[in-house]
Amino acid sequence: METIKENEILLSTVIAIGAVEEFERRCNILGLTKEQKNALHKMEGRSIMGKNLYLSCAITFRTTFENLPKPETLTISELIALIDDAYMALERGYEDIAPDLLKIVQHITGTCGPYDVELFTRLSNIGFIDEQIKTLVANECVILNRVKWGQDVPDPWQ
Repeated sequence: METIKENEILLSTVIAIGAVEEFERRCNILGLTKEQKNALHKMEGRSIMGKNLYLSCAITFRTTFENLPKPETLTISELIALIDDAYMALERGYEDIAPDLLKIVQHITGTCGPYDVELFTRLSNIGFIDEQIKTLVANECVILNRVKWGQDVPDPWQ
């Protein structure tokens, strides 16, 4: 069985498994201060408690507004995964999405949608600037595209 490289797992999982060196490496790439690193680790640590690390935040034909996770209950990685999944659903085409599911996708991807707002609010509250947020999201999406869609994309977090 092939070993998963630490740079191929999402940030929330890096924190959950205690991969300190990888967490530090990513924080350095983002240019985070010591205070930002500590705040991020503490925030995500609280979000992860009691969760199944392999929980998949994906939109499926069974997704409804009732079972859609609330933004405030998700880790940073889960927020990014859900937002990414919604945008990928739109890329695949409206005609392939059931009308009820399309409403959910539009709710997630809409301007100032609750998932985007939660993501940017949390990161802004611990001092992330726009460039740091973009870098974090881009690298998490590279991992997601590799894992979920089998895309041959450059290595993340380089």
